[in-house]
Amino acid sequence: MARSRTRQGEPNSIARRAALHFIATYQSKVGPRLGARCNCNPSCSEYGRQAFLKYGFLRATGKIVGRIIRCGRAGAGGLSDLP
Repeated sequence: MARSRTRQGEPNSIARRAALHFIATYQSKVGPRLGARCNCNPSCSEYGRQAFLKYGFLRATGKIVGRIIRCGRAGAGGLSDLP
């Protein structure tokens, strides 16, 4: 069985699918219970979802960690799209 591929031709890995499932679960079950806490747009979870869809697992993970560090409670927030 062939693995599905993303737009850039990278394999849709199990790790990427698991991360996307985790984010979807967080956005639908946990996020609404916590309320709007992220002062960035898009939210960190949406930024992570977009990163996993656009980049491979390792590159997306690096971008997400950087975003979370910049976005922290003391951060200025604001608009932060994927490069």
